[in-house]
Amino acid sequence: GDRMVATKSDGTFEVSGIEAGSFRVHAFHRQYCGASSSAQTMGEQGEVANVVLVLKEGGGVEGYVRDPRGNPVPDEIVVAVAPQSLQPNSSASVGGMYQGSTDAQGYYRIEHVAPGSYFVLATRGDEELNPMSLFGGMNFDLVTVPESETVRFDLVDTTAGGCRVYGTITWRGEPV
Repeated sequence: GDRMVATKSDGTFEVSGIEAGSFRVHAFHRQYCGASSSAQTMGEQGEVANVVLVLKEGGGVEGYVRDPRGNPVPDEIVVAVAPQSLQPNSSASVGGMYQGSTDAQGYYRIEHVAPGSYFVLATRGDEELNPMSLFGGMNFDLVTVPESETVRFDLVDTTAGGCRVYGTITWRGEPV
């Protein structure tokens, strides 16, 4: 929702302005996996106490991205996407998508990944970053990340190292 606060130095928080009804509390920190509370209900009394969220270090995915000839692909974006986060109206607001990028040797490392299964894929930064364009190249596979472990997964970007073709598609003389 639209209510966001930072925790105090002792980890406590207070979110005000929550309307009556059902809600969840989500916590995020760049050095941990995100966490979500169970469903909470704001009743007539206007207070819900003792909501505890535990952030965990998580696991990771690392490996190399190579072109079809085996050459490293630098500056490539590597994305890990949970399949359930691609469903319309998904409740997977935590742990849905993680990303990293390759270095000059084609090596990437994505840390603080929540345990679960992910599509891992590589894409150049000049491609439109939406699920359909990402999966259109079919340069992905399903990887399971256990808690507190880093999985090795190498990728081949079949679109790297090739030429690009530009043009215009028309129908009856008009651009389509």
